[in-house]
Amino acid sequence: MNRYFFLIVLLVMPAFFSSGIVTGAENGGIDLATVGYLQIQVPVDGARVYLDQVFMGFIQNGAITIPIDVMATPRYSNLIIEYTGYQTYLGPVPALVPEKTVTVLVNLNKTGYERMGIISFESGLAGAELYLDGVKKGVTPDSGNLQIQTVPVGLYEFTVKRAGNLSITQQQYVSSNAVTVYRVKLEPATTGDVHINSTPEGAGVYLNNRNAGLTPLTIPNVPVGNLTLKITKEGYQDWGSEVSVVGAEPSQVDAVLVSLPPTPTPTCPDVTPSPEPVQPQENSSILYGVFILVVVLVLCCVLIGVWAFRKQKP
Repeated sequence: MNRYFFLIVLLVMPAFFSSGIVTGAENGGIDLATVGYLQIQVPVDGARVYLDQVFMGFIQNGAITIPIDVMATPRYSNLIIEYTGYQTYLGPVPALVPEKTVTVLVNLNKTGYERMGIISFESGLAGAELYLDGVKKGVTPDSGNLQIQTVPVGLYEFTVKRAGNLSITQQQYVSSNAVTVYRVKLEPATTGDVHINSTPEGAGVYLNNRNAGLTPLTIPNVPVGNLTLKITKEGYQDWGSEVSVVGAEPSQVDAVLVSLPPTPTPTCPDVTPSPEPVQPQENSSILYGVFILVVVLVLCCVLIGVWAFRKQKP
């Protein structure tokens, strides 16, 4: 095991000395405060990377990061990338920033690099996205510096986007065999849009306890910061959350509402109905009275007849 360890040390040490990481032969130490990082992105894994003919390594997972002492002299000046089947690329090494990363993008070409230019994009901020004619080219690292070394000559629409900042769109011409410096100052954005969707739709939206409308809903120009969001719909549980609004970046909210359980219907025990009292029939009373009246009339007629008969008898 020790034999392999010393073999690795013997192989790695020359690369450290040749790349300028060691700050001084008298102490043999490494001053990390003066070390910058060169990140080279190439969409061809296995490509070989050289700085002034010194082999630095292979492209793996689309990139390689090389630590370099920015105070060491002489400084590297040429970036060379080789891969079988592609034309060898030769370009400049950008200026590095101590303790920061500078990113270089190189697209290898099989036919050559005639009528190609270089874009040096300087935003001063990490996370700035550069678009050329609507096509995203790269994102600035922590140094804010991004260099694209194989850009066809021509007029482009440059667009810069970054969360929390206002976007910038300008036209810029990229010259052949020259470095086009594109430097921008991004201004902070104070508002952003909030897109709110819910399942089901048609739910009421309350932003900071103020009614904003029904879903689906887009609320423009919302001040940056954290806001309280509540979504309500009849028959569903209220949905609430805190939304972080970032300037110049739309905030997306997708809420799934949970239906309320059905309200139980109260049940009463069966009650045996009490019998209704029998009401005397009015018709029978009338008939009874008529019968009595008829009987009385008949008796009266009989008595009158008997009286009249006796009176006529001699």
